Amino acid sequence: MIEGINDSEKEAHMLSLLLKGMLCHVNLIPVNSVKERNLKRSSESTIYKFKNYLEKSGLTVTVRRELGSDISASCGQLRRQCTQ
Repeated sequence: MIEGINDSEKEAHMLSLLLKGMLCHVNLIPVNSVKERNLKRSSESTIYKFKNYLEKSGLTVTVRRELGSDISASCGQLRRQCTQ
């Protein structure tokens, strides 16, 4: 979930329409900070509003927990780092 990019109620509505009638499970993954990118993770309240909207639409939803960010090893953070 990226602040201002894919976390709005409009995006939740569009996703719920796209998945309507499908047997699926939605994983919401807050973006992990990467020094070289200017992407901000959605706020906790925004993520849970998005989750609640999808659930009210009949979808099963999980917010993924973050592991490894303290050592830059979370999903999306693994990359070669040069030291000088």
